Amino acid sequence: MPLKLIAPGKRKGNKYFLARGTVQGKRVERSLETGIRSIANARLRELEIELEVERVHGPQIKFYEAAIKYMEDGGERRFLTPILQYLGDTTLVTDVTPQLIDEAARALYPKAQPATRRRQVQTPIRAVVGHYERGGMRQSSQDEARTRWLTPEEAEQLIEAAIEVGPRSYRLIMTLLGIGCRTGDLIELQVENINVPTSQAWIADPKNGRPRWAPIERSRALPALLDGLPEQGAAFRTPKGKAYKKRKHGGGQFAGIFNKARDLAGLGKDVTPHVCRHTWATWYYAATRHNLAGLMDAGGWVKTDMAMRYTKIAPADLADRLRSHGWNFGNWGTAGGAVENAQIYAIN
Repeated sequence: MPLKLIAPGKRKGNKYFLARGTVQGKRVERSLETGIRSIANARLRELEIELEVERVHGPQIKFYEAAIKYMEDGGERRFLTPILQYLGDTTLVTDVTPQLIDEAARALYPKAQPATRRRQVQTPIRAVVGHYERGGMRQSSQDEARTRWLTPEEAEQLIEAAIEVGPRSYRLIMTLLGIGCRTGDLIELQVENINVPTSQAWIADPKNGRPRWAPIERSRALPALLDGLPEQGAAFRTPKGKAYKKRKHGGGQFAGIFNKARDLAGLGKDVTPHVCRHTWATWYYAATRHNLAGLMDAGGWVKTDMAMRYTKIAPADLADRLRSHGWNFGNWGTAGGAVENAQIYAIN
């Protein structure tokens, strides 16, 4: 049950509001340290968020503890020492905001170029936080290991790197993040099967043999897909402009331009093109108000247990973070917004 706000009683010394309720079978009763209702309501909400984070990830930990576990699990140690000295031993992982990361980068490297700050501060911090959010502070099951996904912040690193690699890499990665299909499906995707007004793509020959309309994220992925789209035929092509040859296990043709961006972004080799499918599914479920049936239809899963993996791994604030980065996973299959957004992005 949600926590209730309990007003101060008339007994002497009982001057503060209380938060009271049962969370995950445990009784919660905490003083909110204020007698002002508006402040108490705000603190009640903060407490609910804190308890939800603990429910998903376990007790909150310090950033330096997460960094130690990240390094023990094989994470890159380079550049972390000055970061740990700057953040100290009291900063929680949940305290690490984009603003704090930017402040740390400017404080540690005041005269450095943006690329240097990104490589030596932003990327290492986000790698530690991403490792923590994916469950790095607890023993992962085999299924969790298979569902590696990117946080919005990790995705931004990958996108920035893809821009540096070139238009083909950027277009591929943005589409993979914004459409719930396999890389083999993209190789076979035809221009004629992209329906711009409804922001959808017809997946004609998927792995499970069940064709479907796959939604395309309309604010960022659709404009990227349309940029450089041929007039007809294969939507994705080789550097020479030819369609990729179909393979029994298609998708490996994209490995080169994907891996180059991944390595430039400082992400591990566990990040593969297929991880973008896991990422899309995790994001979609969080952003569409936990609609499992919609996730299964959009992603092409026949069995519930396959899609259920993505319902358990996202933090409570993922939808808000996606919106803050400009991702829009709503209103699939409706005309109007997709075309307008595509035109705006093409102009800019």
